[in-house]
Amino acid sequence: MAALSLNDVTVRRGPTTVVNALTVEIRPGSVFWVVGPNGAGKSSLLRVMAGLDAPDRGTLRREPGPGPFRYLHSEMTLPSWSTVGAWERLTCGLGPGLRP
Repeated sequence: MAALSLNDVTVRRGPTTVVNALTVEIRPGSVFWVVGPNGAGKSSLLRVMAGLDAPDRGTLRREPGPGPFRYLHSEMTLPSWSTVGAWERLTCGLGPGLRP
């Protein structure tokens, strides 16, 4: 069973379609990446997958469970004394968070 599935998902930004009719299943424990040039819709797709934005068309289904999908945008900045692991623990409730 998929932890996250998208069926015929389309995302638009203004008049521009940035993701067109995407269907994909991501299994529990999978690692995946999204690659493409600037403006190709990577961040828009990830925002929809994280539940931060709704798709303009199509359906998205997430299986209940402990954090099947994590999203850290490239423009987010961590304190200089922190680590990505500490940020993940803090944001996913997995233990002690950020400490200087």
